Amino acid sequence: MDMQHNWYKIARIQQQAELSGLSKTLISAIFAVLAGWTTLNAAKQFGVNEEEIEQAMSNPNVMAEVQSQDPTEDQMQQERDKTDQEYKNTIKNIMARTLYAEGKNESYAGMKAIASVIYNRAGSNDLNEILKAIKAPKQFSCWNSADNEDWTNMKQGKNNSAWNNAMQIAEEVVNGTFAPSGTWSHYYNPSLCDPYWAYTDKSKTQLRSHKDIGRHRFMQM
Repeated sequence: MDMQHNWYKIARIQQQAELSGLSKTLISAIFAVLAGWTTLNAAKQFGVNEEEIEQAMSNPNVMAEVQSQDPTEDQMQQERDKTDQEYKNTIKNIMARTLYAEGKNESYAGMKAIASVIYNRAGSNDLNEILKAIKAPKQFSCWNSADNEDWTNMKQGKNNSAWNNAMQIAEEVVNGTFAPSGTWSHYYNPSLCDPYWAYTDKSKTQLRSHKDIGRHRFMQM
């Protein structure tokens, strides 16, 4: 089966899937198998086990929908657009929560500087790379205890100026209009820590070139 049809077909069978007790991730795994993936690879990619995939694929109601007539190009495009927007909203949410958690006590400029570090680490405005930069282990302390399977569990900020700033910056990142305020790749709070990487020498006497914005010190490594 052509993978380009998945966007629409996954949505079409979602109601049937729910009635059958199947999750969205399991449905995605089924489509991957039908597109030529091994059940092992599909299981690893979508976080399910092979037995679940095999049992679901033996469900005649689900498979009848999977193997039904192909959707029109307009229908597929509508579903692609919808899925794309949902993904952007997810990234926006994660970005905003990260900025709020890391910089809720900072000015707009301070919060934008934090966003600039994330953007610079991603190397572009590609949302997949931005998400990878945020999810990189032990890079942003607010996510250190996050469940690897759930990057939306960070508590949302209240409707105040800090949260509004976080949402505004996140929106710019997602829609491709964000312009980083510096070339920094790292930052830290000097009042809380004194990392070795902030110095050019092992004895920690030569501080790297940096810029202090609010409580944080930004530098390019």
